[in-house]
Amino acid sequence: MKRRIVLMFPMIILMSFIQESTNLTFLDDLPIKELPYIESTDCQARFTALKSNVNEDQIKLLGLNKLLAGMHLIYSNQSLSFTYNVAMRYRLHLSETFKTVVLSCYDWRVYTILVNYKNEFDVIDAELIAFDFVDDRNHRVSSVIHKDKLAITHSVGLKDSTLLYSIEQDGTINKIGN
Repeated sequence: MKRRIVLMFPMIILMSFIQESTNLTFLDDLPIKELPYIESTDCQARFTALKSNVNEDQIKLLGLNKLLAGMHLIYSNQSLSFTYNVAMRYRLHLSETFKTVVLSCYDWRVYTILVNYKNEFDVIDAELIAFDFVDDRNHRVSSVIHKDKLAITHSVGLKDSTLLYSIEQDGTINKIGN
């Protein structure tokens, strides 16, 4: 009997470690925002409000290093947590077939990104929906999020341009028009 207990103890520790590192239930605690939702990141307000709330294992499970390298926000050999603080902000209910999470990565800039995931948290697609740079108030990105589309406005100086994107039933995000 003692031998069985001795062998089970390391297994219990290993199983609790695996469960803790692969558990994405922390996303269930994120608030769900109503649609349409306006996202406009402001460095001055966000630096006090944003708190990094993910660890390195969760970053890997969510595929954020690869995602942000693909968006050219980090180099492919960099770790996201080394470069930015990461704050999972909120969820959106865009579809029954995929999950949507909005997160911010920040240092002296704030990048806010909408990410659509398969139910297993494999990335389907993502789009930068807001941006602010603490030293450059002349360039900002904001957006209006609808159930099936994004209207992303780039403001440079006094000039604004809005790009429209469709959010497809499979979770992909496609630019509409030019």
